[in-house]
Amino acid sequence: MMGEAFSYSVPVGAEMVVGPDVYHHQGTYEGGYKLLDTQGVSHYLPYADFTSLLKSGNASLDLAGGRSRKRLGGFETVKSLNKTQQRIAAFNHACALAVRKEDNEIARQTQGRKETVSIRYLQHPEVRDRIADFVNSYSGHGFTAFGSTISSQAKHPRSVPKGRTLMRLYEALSGLMDIEDRLEAFVPLDHLKGNRGNRLHWLVYQLACSTIKEIGLNTRQLTVANLKDQLEVKIDDYNKFAAARVSGDSDFARRPPEKLSLPAHATLRQIIRAHVSPTELFVAHHGIHEARNKFGRGSTDIRALLFNEFIEIDEGRLDVLINAVVDGVSPKLGAKARAKLKEKAAAAQQRYAIVLAICVATKLVVGWAITENPNAEATLQVLRMATRSKELEARQYGYTGPIIPGAAVGRVMTDGGTGVRNTVVKNALLGMGTMSMDARSYAATDKPNVERVIGSMTSRLINPLPGSTGRSPSHKAGHDAVADTLLDLPSLYALVSIYFLEEYPNLPHRGLGLGGRTPLQMLEEVQRIRGATPPPDAARRRLQLGMHFNVSASHEGVTLFQHLSYNCDELQKLDLAPGTKVDAYLDPDDLEVVTIAVQGHKPLINAALQTTAYAGLTLPEFRDLGIYMREIDPRRTEYDHDYVMEARRKRNGILERKFAEANRSTGFASLEKVKKDCENVFRGTRHVHDPHRNDRTLDELLDPEVILEGDLVGTSAEPAAQDAAAPALAAPDEISEPNTKVKKPSKKKASPTSQTLAGDQPVSTKLSRPVQKKGFI
Repeated sequence: MMGEAFSYSVPVGAEMVVGPDVYHHQGTYEGGYKLLDTQGVSHYLPYADFTSLLKSGNASLDLAGGRSRKRLGGFETVKSLNKTQQRIAAFNHACALAVRKEDNEIARQTQGRKETVSIRYLQHPEVRDRIADFVNSYSGHGFTAFGSTISSQAKHPRSVPKGRTLMRLYEALSGLMDIEDRLEAFVPLDHLKGNRGNRLHWLVYQLACSTIKEIGLNTRQLTVANLKDQLEVKIDDYNKFAAARVSGDSDFARRPPEKLSLPAHATLRQIIRAHVSPTELFVAHHGIHEARNKFGRGSTDIRALLFNEFIEIDEGRLDVLINAVVDGVSPKLGAKARAKLKEKAAAAQQRYAIVLAICVATKLVVGWAITENPNAEATLQVLRMATRSKELEARQYGYTGPIIPGAAVGRVMTDGGTGVRNTVVKNALLGMGTMSMDARSYAATDKPNVERVIGSMTSRLINPLPGSTGRSPSHKAGHDAVADTLLDLPSLYALVSIYFLEEYPNLPHRGLGLGGRTPLQMLEEVQRIRGATPPPDAARRRLQLGMHFNVSASHEGVTLFQHLSYNCDELQKLDLAPGTKVDAYLDPDDLEVVTIAVQGHKPLINAALQTTAYAGLTLPEFRDLGIYMREIDPRRTEYDHDYVMEARRKRNGILERKFAEANRSTGFASLEKVKKDCENVFRGTRHVHDPHRNDRTLDELLDPEVILEGDLVGTSAEPAAQDAAAPALAAPDEISEPNTKVKKPSKKKASPTSQTLAGDQPVSTKLSRPVQKKGFI
């Protein structure tokens, strides 16, 4: 069954808009409407077609016949006009209603004999007072109406119009159709007043537009004053050109052109605004990247529902100078040393960078780090902080409120910064099972949450600090940030930690999805509805985000930083050889356990800390403890040194007296006795000569002249002669004394070799060139 075509009762003169065309209703015919377009051509539109067009949204019907646009000068409704015009329209409407009430009252009293009010009647003081009382009871205009008298103390006083004006308003009210807006008939058309024509010469307008097009849209960012100067040159050239053509009997001479005038500064600015939008001007001055960053649309969706499901990481410079040299390392330094230290601290003032990570679901800052320059280590520190509880910071800074928990990270959004987009960070995220997403360059709208928190921190925390440089060079032009620098790096980190731990989580947040709730309240609601996000595996966290060491293992385990010893039963069972290299992974936030990877051993080994004094510390606390134990006073060092030297002198004196009383030697051997003992030790041994070793006695080696000549390395000017003279290998029956020089064989008859007893002086032995026997080693 086909749908029934509906016929609407449309008054004559109503306006029908069908697509881009506008028609006026002229009447009906059998089966449709008779329409008249703006050109005066008649058309016919069946009921069924008009019904389908209304259902599809391609047609609209204005029963007032477009009288609103005609009456308001093109505007569709009074709401498009300014507030003052709307208030005056409401006041005039109330006056018309008051006149209609008076007219009805006259008709009631005279029983219809007097049909309407008159201008003279409306001029009576008592009638005007009644009209004023009625207008004051009618809300929506905000004026205080007065009839016969006006008080200067009233707020926004406005007198009731005269009788002729009241009659005109009453007639306008009586002539309105039921479907027309009442305020449209009473609104003052102030927006149509004045000379709306172009008061600027058309040629000046064209010259101004050409000037803007030529030099106004470039990265030099020329001001309106620069454009005005260039426009003045063009206008002057035209005036001179026109004056030169006024000659003879030409038509141009009989009607000389008008001399062009230079427009004002405000006029030229209005021409720029009329032809170039703010976005186009910003693109021309700063480029497409900055324009997208400033005017680009941000995200209006909820990107995460769980805590740490999605975090954004960004880095930026802090607008504050701090002292890079910490004052007061030694509290007992003298005045000169302290003055030099302050000079060094003043010379080392610099700006540091901050790396932040924010949870998108709760808007909580889950990790932060301050570094001299953004790098991979600072980003890993932020990721470690995001995956652990903030109990460490709460204990360190005395916070007793709700603590931000630690949880595994699902996705990470980073930009193109050097500290976040690098191989180390990407490999760590992949190892943790985290999805890494790269935002577009110069697109702050891709990560609006972390951008907002950096701006809030800068305005609330960094700007009031001593040494603040401001957001731009002109922000604090009269402030000397260098002279006002007071903070050092630990103090700045403490202030930032307290802000993100205590202040920011308890501030109302107007971001998407929060609606004025604090980030901690949002965290409680997320955990109540969707549950808590589990923390990451501790061993994997150490393996991917921790510090890596390649150390030697022993029977006592592994040792890091010379004092942190780790061991476990599983490592003892492996019975590794001393010096075996293993890979150790340590979490700087937890020194109690270290993960060890042994080559050839499949499972990972978790070794426990053996020094209980360091249990519960972090690596920075362990470092500070070592620094504290090594802090010394130079004067106290000299004082203790004198005590030590005096104790050693007393000990040596006591021993010398005891040896003298017992008539015994002190037990120290002289050099001659040592040489004699060496001869006795090596007597009877075979001497195997090394051809690369220099044959010198102990006396020759200790000769100062030989040492100065640098002849201790075994080199000689005549190596061939020495090799020829030196024996290659010693025969079993030939004995060579180590301190006896090799001499040439004499022609005399050799005497038999004498035996030498231990403790006697050696007898000189005749040496001959040894004969190398085959097979002897």
